[in-house]
Amino acid sequence: AVDLAFVLDGSTSINNADPGNFQLLKNFMINIVKSFKISSERTHVGLVLYSSFTQLKFNFDKYSDSASIVKAINTTDYPKGGTRTGEALKMAKSQLFGASMRSVPKVLIVLTDGRSSDKVEAPSKALKDEGVVIFAVGVGDQIDPSELNVMASDSKSDHVF
Repeated sequence: AVDLAFVLDGSTSINNADPGNFQLLKNFMINIVKSFKISSERTHVGLVLYSSFTQLKFNFDKYSDSASIVKAINTTDYPKGGTRTGEALKMAKSQLFGASMRSVPKVLIVLTDGRSSDKVEAPSKALKDEGVVIFAVGVGDQIDPSELNVMASDSKSDHVF
C-alpha cells in the first residue's frame, strides 16, 4: 500500500516545446497508476494540477479503482498560465498528505518544466521532513535541473528524471 500523489504542471510553457507534452504527462501518470493495485486498502492516488492557480483535482479518498482515476486524469483540462510549483507542493502537503492518516509509504511525483515563479525549497523540504519521497520529472526543452534537484529526495540520481 502507498499514498501516491502527482503534482502536474499545466503552465503554458509545458506545451511550448511540443503541443503534445501535457497529454504526454497525463499518459505518463496513467501508466504509473496502472502499475499499482488501486483499492481502499492498497494504493491511494491524488492529483494537484497547477499553473498560475492551484487545484486539487482529487484526493486520496476520492477513487478506489484504477478506471476511475484514469478517467479523472484523462478529463483533466490544460489550464495554461504561470508556474507556481511551490504553491502546488504546499497544497499536496496540506490537502493530500496532511489529510491521510494511513501509515503507509508516501510518494510524490512532480511533473514540471522546472521554471517555477515561486520558491520550491521550503515546501519540498516540509514534505520530505514528513517522510514523503519526492520524484522530480522534467519535461520540455527548458528544464531547470537545479530546481528538480532541490525538490527531489536523496539520492538525486534515483529521484530526478
